[in-house]
Amino acid sequence: MLVAQGDREVVPELTELRENAARLGGRLQAFTSARDYFAALFDQGVTPLRLGTDEERNKLNEMLRTSMTGGISRALTSELRSFLLKEEGGLADTLQRMKANLDACRRTRTEVQESQRLEKEIGGVFEAGQTLFAAAFLATRERADELQRRVAEAEAERVAANAALLEAEAALERVRQDLDSAETRRAQGESTLASAKDWLVRVQAALAAAEDVARRRKDLEAAEALERASAR
Repeated sequence: MLVAQGDREVVPELTELRENAARLGGRLQAFTSARDYFAALFDQGVTPLRLGTDEERNKLNEMLRTSMTGGISRALTSELRSFLLKEEGGLADTLQRMKANLDACRRTRTEVQESQRLEKEIGGVFEAGQTLFAAAFLATRERADELQRRVAEAEAERVAANAALLEAEAALERVRQDLDSAETRRAQGESTLASAKDWLVRVQAALAAAEDVARRRKDLEAAEALERASAR
């Protein structure tokens, strides 16, 4: 009843202690001072002495015996005042320690509640940061995947461009070879044309000489015919 059991042991508040006592069929009575508390103990027949030694217990037994048989013994007569009115500071110290412990428990409870509140706030901040980190991580991974896809596409385009370049170079080489063949054929054609022109010049010269020979032959025949005619 005096300690609440749970995840950790804590001292309940006064209201909770009253409720626990009422639930168990008891009644909790609080005192504003140690004097009232000792007076209530005395009314209930509870002695404030510790009775921790044989002397104290013997004195209590002697007092009880003489109170039941009548009269007071000589031992009690001399020490009655010091026995009955003896100051007992242990209980007060205990109560003070209990009060200090209760105050410490209250402070501890307040600190625990504050720590739980801070833990909750820190947990919220941590969850928010974790959410932001997860979002940033997912965005970064998606961006990395997108860049990887772009790199793959660019690599495919590069391979295709290299293949096209190789094909274009092969076509260019074929064109160059064709140009070289055409140039060779052109050179051969020019050589043939030059030979043909030279042959044409020689043929024309031969034809001119043949015409000149034929003309001269006609002139000779005409001269011969004129000579024969003159000779008659």
